[in-house]
Amino acid sequence: MVGGLDSPEPGEQLRALNNLNARGAIAPGDRKALVRFLEHTDPAMRLLAITRLREATGTDLAYDYAGDPLAQGPAVRRWADWAEDPSRIDRLKAEAGTSGKNDA
Repeated sequence: MVGGLDSPEPGEQLRALNNLNARGAIAPGDRKALVRFLEHTDPAMRLLAITRLREATGTDLAYDYAGDPLAQGPAVRRWADWAEDPSRIDRLKAEAGTSGKNDA
């Protein structure tokens, strides 16, 4: 797991998000940490998290980092589902109504 993702220090969290190579497999603990960042109070942290997730999966599962955080609940739950079992991604894309090719 990338140690900085679980750090209480925002600067360390930011460095960890920037350094996470999401192009490919993401370790289970890192997947869960990235999903937690989707609910961060700082929109920049949410943007970095969804960027890393999208790099790894090719989709945003209808998550909007700039949208109302309370309205993102269904998308965050889809991401939490993916963090538990990445093989569910196609089902989650269908549930989100996204193809993964041109997600916004």
